[in-house]
Amino acid sequence: MVRGFANILFPTRCPICDGIIYEEEKPIGYCSVCRKKIHFVGGKYCMKCGKPVGDNDTEYCNDCNKTVHYYTENRAAYIYEGDIKTAMYRFKYMNRRDYGIAFAGDIERELGDYFNRILSDGKIDAVMPIPMYPDKLRRRGYNQAERLAEAVGKTFGIPLVKNRLIRVKNTETMKLLSPEARRRNLNNAFQYIQTGVKLDRILLADDIYTTGATIDSASKVLRSAGVSEIYSVCVCIGRVT
Repeated sequence: MVRGFANILFPTRCPICDGIIYEEEKPIGYCSVCRKKIHFVGGKYCMKCGKPVGDNDTEYCNDCNKTVHYYTENRAAYIYEGDIKTAMYRFKYMNRRDYGIAFAGDIERELGDYFNRILSDGKIDAVMPIPMYPDKLRRRGYNQAERLAEAVGKTFGIPLVKNRLIRVKNTETMKLLSPEARRRNLNNAFQYIQTGVKLDRILLADDIYTTGATIDSASKVLRSAGVSEIYSVCVCIGRVT
């Protein structure tokens, strides 16, 4: 009874059109019309960052051939283009944190091989969301990366650890910054809180991977703290520049 009442007050919405979805559409998380509008990474992708690449003989994209990354490997479910951009904006800024469930469902379906491989190599000690600066978190009320990390952790049985990686620098909005400016902006942005529990293999979770500057900055701090393997999962990823 309580659950039914909650479904009336807070119905499941399609991340693309934000319309209420039918009961039979809930396992997918999107309405049947909007599902066709999503561009999945699929096919051939860079073996490091996970960006789609067109050349079937290419192992690494041009971006990764030019950049030394601190993380071990990254994957994403969607290409950051078209209608998914609006969905990500609502997820990030308009309190549509419930979209995280639909995103995690597609991460499970699209990236199952990735998770099977990294989990078969040994236990992932924790999934950590990319943290927000405290003032920004207070204003927004939630961290969309944390919502994603919670859903991914539940799906794959990975413990969620939230407060050991923290953001100590109020960085600029990076949408209009060049790749090099993004890296400068994120210099010394994160800090790792050491405890008595050693974490050796970590999965980072974030909403969008563009240049990899955010994941790299966090991974550099984790490497300095003794973490040996840092995997990453994002909802969306940009194309090779």
